[in-house]
Amino acid sequence: MAKNAWANIPARSNRKQRFAFFGWLHRQRNLIERLISRITHFRCVPTRYDKRPEN
Repeated sequence: MAKNAWANIPARSNRKQRFAFFGWLHRQRNLIERLISRITHFRCVPTRYDKRPEN
């Protein structure tokens, strides 16, 4: 299943053939991935309280 996507990963310094890399796109994707990670991390906090017998 083709989604017309490409990897935007910086090449290593010893690579002979370079490919397209967009730093701005890499930073934006990293920002979104970190945000989603934080949201999923804090989602587990309220669910712990729901499992307590007092509730």
